[in-house]
Amino acid sequence: WATSPRSPADTSTDGTGFDSVTACQCNVGSFRTASGACVACGLGSACAGFGRAPEAAPGFQLVAIGDQGLSILSCLGDVRRCPGGGLRACGASRDSTSPACGGCSEGFYEDTNGICSPCTVVGSIVFTILVIGGGAGILVGLVVLVNRKLVQHHAILSCTILAGLTVTTVQALGVFNQISIEWP
Repeated sequence: WATSPRSPADTSTDGTGFDSVTACQCNVGSFRTASGACVACGLGSACAGFGRAPEAAPGFQLVAIGDQGLSILSCLGDVRRCPGGGLRACGASRDSTSPACGGCSEGFYEDTNGICSPCTVVGSIVFTILVIGGGAGILVGLVVLVNRKLVQHHAILSCTILAGLTVTTVQALGVFNQISIEWP
């Protein structure tokens, strides 16, 4: 790399012998704007210079704001959320569409260490065990109720009501199991 006496300030060329100002590129730590001027990188950005676009520094995320251009978001907390880099770059298993890489990708959750870990079927297994255990508890209650030799009419009515409540509860729990809830 060489600085030419003809090159504007803060620029260099990738060799010697160039006779045009168009060969001049912005130095490391700056980038070329649409007007052609070299501008120093701001907080949260990293500029490799020499014609490369600015990127996000580690701990920051580069996002496009509609037609308004680019913006740099600070990723508070663990720097691993935002390793820096190009547009919408995020850490492992992070959702690049969430502001400042704050959320995990689909199928992952944020554990207590701030790491996105894969969701497991353990939650579904626990849910199933609870439903089966609840149903078994209701059946035991029915057996006890019938064996107390209550008046036949009341026992049958109570059993019918409890059976209906059991079916309704199992259906409601099945619906809740299908709902996808995003926790902050």
